[in-house]
Amino acid sequence: MLSKNAISLGIYFAILLIVIFLVQAIFDGGLVLSLIMGTVSLAATIAFPVIFVRKERLENGGSISFGAAFKTAFIGMLIGGALSTAFNYLYVEFVDPSYPERTVENTIKSQQRFMEGNVSHEQMEETMRVTEDGIRKGFTFTGMVSSFLYYALFFLVLSLIFAAFLKKDPPPSAVIEEEDYENGTSPLN
Repeated sequence: MLSKNAISLGIYFAILLIVIFLVQAIFDGGLVLSLIMGTVSLAATIAFPVIFVRKERLENGGSISFGAAFKTAFIGMLIGGALSTAFNYLYVEFVDPSYPERTVENTIKSQQRFMEGNVSHEQMEETMRVTEDGIRKGFTFTGMVSSFLYYALFFLVLSLIFAAFLKKDPPPSAVIEEEDYENGTSPLN
């Protein structure tokens, strides 16, 4: 069963990712805005799971197993990523179908300004063609699912790291050996 903290993590994470996407879509994100939003997204990807795993640990009397910490972080981020990906797809498909084209134009303009005078004309054209193709593919259903799967792998690795650092065994006095319980020497007898 999913913990309420995993579900809460997923919802808060999705809301933040959706807000970041909308800010970029509404303001036709440039390179600087994309860097800022990417930094905010990365910070949230680290902070949110830590906050909710620690909350889960606190609700469990101050201890949490590696598996429970991993499950809270991974499932929460997976829920958030899936909701965000679904929103992004619906937005691009039905709300603002011109968004991918604007993104391509803005990215190409930024790249062109950066590359002019620094690389040959042939290199610049090839780089811009590859970039344009990649952006367009990224906004397709297949591209978004593929991106989500890469993020899921990233979430998996992060969750393993979070679980390793945030797990906390119960204090020794709270652990009751089965043998003590059967012999009647347990503090619960």
